[in-house]
Amino acid sequence: MTEREAIESTYLDRCSTCRRFDVKDPDTKQTQQIETVVLQNAPCALSQDKGGALSLSGNFGTASGSYTLFCSPDADIKKGDKVSVTTRAGQTITLWAGKCFRYAESHSEIPLSEDDR
Repeated sequence: MTEREAIESTYLDRCSTCRRFDVKDPDTKQTQQIETVVLQNAPCALSQDKGGALSLSGNFGTASGSYTLFCSPDADIKKGDKVSVTTRAGQTITLWAGKCFRYAESHSEIPLSEDDR
């Protein structure tokens, strides 16, 4: 068993990724952004990072978390992509991708945040 096969055997979650593209309307000449699915139902593993940010403003508090996505080094996920992960427990979490770090032969690690960047 290769290192990649061993790591991929731990991928019990699934992810889909959307990317924003600028599209110019030929009639109105206006540019609009559309979201296009670039990756669908790919095996992955989502890990919640320790700690989280909690901020208070008036009577309201906001909690945000950070995560790391482990997936194939071939997965097409870029900084700024919207990533929806469905965990093995059935929970779906939508997050935003940071800069991907690829290990050529084994896997990619992608920081994910709840903040739209």
